[in-house]
Formats: sequence, structure tokens, C-alpha cells
Amino acid sequence: PSYFLQIDTTFCAGDSVYAGGEYRKTTGDYYDSLYNYIGCDSIIKTSLVVHDTFLIEQQLGICNGDSALLGGSYQKVSGVYFDHYQTSWGCDSTLQSELTVYDKIETHTEVGLCEGDSLYLEGEWQTSSGIFHDTLTSAWGCDSVSVTELTISDVIHAHTETDICQGDSAYADGDWQKTEGIYIDSTKSSGGCDSVHTLNLFVNDNYSINWDTLICEGDSIYAGGDYQTTPGTYLDYLLTIKGCDSTIQTQLSITLLPVVDLGKDTSIMDGQTLTLDASGTPEATYLWQDGSSSSTYLVSDSGIYSVTVSNLCGFKEDSIKVTIYFPPEDLECFLVSPNAFTPNGDERNDVFKPVLQSRCRTESYSLKIFNRWGQMIFETDEPSEGWDGTNNGKFVEHGTYVWTIYYKYTGVLHPGERTVKGLVNLIR
Repeated sequence: PSYFLQIDTTFCAGDSVYAGGEYRKTTGDYYDSLYNYIGCDSIIKTSLVVHDTFLIEQQLGICNGDSALLGGSYQKVSGVYFDHYQTSWGCDSTLQSELTVYDKIETHTEVGLCEGDSLYLEGEWQTSSGIFHDTLTSAWGCDSVSVTELTISDVIHAHTETDICQGDSAYADGDWQKTEGIYIDSTKSSGGCDSVHTLNLFVNDNYSINWDTLICEGDSIYAGGDYQTTPGTYLDYLLTIKGCDSTIQTQLSITLLPVVDLGKDTSIMDGQTLTLDASGTPEATYLWQDGSSSSTYLVSDSGIYSVTVSNLCGFKEDSIKVTIYFPPEDLECFLVSPNAFTPNGDERNDVFKPVLQSRCRTESYSLKIFNRWGQMIFETDEPSEGWDGTNNGKFVEHGTYVWTIYYKYTGVLHPGERTVKGLVNLIR
């Protein structure tokens, strides 16, 4: 026999059932043809019924202080809340509630009446000044309070202060006034009550300002409608804070930046002096390495001399190395040695190196450096090699060190072996 099979199925919207050769999501009858085990046709009729899921939206309003059961609990704050249920067919349904919590409304009104008038407040006609409360019900059924501040006036006094510029005028006391003073006008107020208007009139001057100022070389100042960098007289036309004309005349001066040049490193003979001159900057102050403040400095010893020249616009520094040399035993050979050096890597005075006069003819030479404990920390037999302030590759501490130089002079005058000793200050 052939077979016919009827299947009735229900499900929720969004689900699906396989029928009629594919997955179905809508209500209807669907047929499938099959063969039984001996090759005869079988018909399966599937009747599908799709039940909807529901989203129900509602809007609720409550008064401040009340609550509503939404989202599984009692709610007191405005917002959107969801509750989930099942239909009789077992499908989901959602209740979306938009809750609005309405405040109690309180309005405040100020009302002014003339003496003899009245206003209906708190259930009766009020003729005296005071604060009155009326309780009403809003459109949402919530309480609302109307607060009325009632003022009963017999005579209204108004006081006004007005500023005008010199040459202008203001209408008061029935005429145009140009001088400072107190003017009184009697009129009726907008409410029909008598009013007295008192005007305190101020007359503000127009100004003309002369301003002397200075700026530093390279800077600028706004004057004459632009940024100025050269000395001169500039005019600006402005309004005061009261709106009156003002003229500003700016007398601009330029202060030059500090300059100083002590010259190149030099040497002088023992007993001589050298005057270092740092002047050249008007209205400047001077600070030398030892704290002196003159524009010149008298040098009589070997060393590094520095000065800072300052004025309103900044400062400039310069330094010079001065070496004192002693008269030679003969005119053919003598030694020149600095008394300080600064091995800080700035390529200035980084190496201590005594110098034999270029005409010296020597067969042997030795330079040795000793610390304060008498330990030799440097030695060389090359006249062109100096001490860089290190011992075995490490920087030594600052302080005073002893040096000795041995050389054999082979010149014409006074030939022979010589040893020279001295002190050098290592400054870091």
C-alpha cells in the first residue's frame, strides 16, 4: 500500500521546522514524497502553525515618591524597564515600560501691586505684602505648589547710575545733562503706581597717555598699530573701559644686548700686569670670577679669568687664559707653564703642558706629575705631550698637583741639565 501521513506542528516565530524539502518559518501546509522499503510512494503532509512573539510597549507616569513594579522590582527612577512572559503557546512576550517620574512642581512668582489693589491667593483676596502658597494638581495628578511673593508698593523709587563721556549728554530732569550730578524725575510706573527716578550721572574724561618704555634688542612691542622693533614715537587710539576716547603716545627705546670680548688667551712676563676691559655695554653690571664688580680687572698672576656682563636684557660671559712666564736664565731657552687647567672636554685648557721656548735645543726631556701624597701619577718624555688629568685612564679629583721637568739644554749659552718644579691647579 501507499501511505499518507498527517503531521500537525506549532512553533514560535523565529524558529524553523524542516518540511517540504527545506526549513520553514511560516504557517502553511508542506508536502514531502518518500518511497517505502518496497518502492511505493508515501506522502507526508506537514501542517505548520507559527505563533507570534509579542513586544508590548507602554508609557507610565508616577509622581516623585511613588513607585511602580517593573523589571521585577519597584522602580522610583525614570527609565525603560523590561518584563518577560510566555504566551499560552509557550512563546516569549516582552513588556517594555517607559517610566517617567514627575517631580512636584514648585513655581515662584514675584508680583508687585499698588496700594489698594489685591490678588486672589490662598483662597482669598490678598491686599498685604507677603509670601503665599497655593497647592494645585498637575496634569499627571501630582501636587504642584505655586509660591507667590506679593509686594504692595505705594511709591516706587528707582536709582540709576549712568556713565557718559566728556562732551556727551544724558536726558534727565526734563533736559539733556552734560555735567555730573543727581537728577530726579517723577513719573508713573508701568503698573500705574507713582515712581521717582533718581539718576546719578557720571561724566568720564577722555584720556591722553604718554608712555615711555624700553625693550631688548631683538624683541618687539605692539604700538602704533603694529609690532615695533626700532626706537621712536608711536600713537594708538583706543576706547577706555567706559567707552571714551583715549590716545596713547608710546616713546620706545631699545636696550642693546650685553657684549663682552676679553680677547684671545695671552701671556705676560713675571712682574708685569694686564688690564682686562669688559666695558662696552651701557648700564651694565659686571661680575668677575672672584666676585669683583668693576668693568676692568687687573691681572698679575697666571690663571683663567672670566666675567659676566649683565643688563635688563640678559647676560654675556667670556673668559681668557693668562700665563705668567719668568725671564730666562739666558735668551736662548726658557720654560712657560700655566698654573691651572680645566679637563672638562670643552677643548679649552683641557691639557696641562709646559712649553719650552721654540729655540731651545735639548737632548733629553721628562715631565712628571705627583699628587699631594708624593705619588707619581703621570710621566712622559715627549715635549709635545701633556697631562689630561687622568691616572690609569680614570679622572683624578680636583686640587693642586706638583710637576717637575727635567731637560738637557745643548745651546750655546749655559748648556747643561736643568730641573724645573712647579704647582698646577686641576679645576673641574
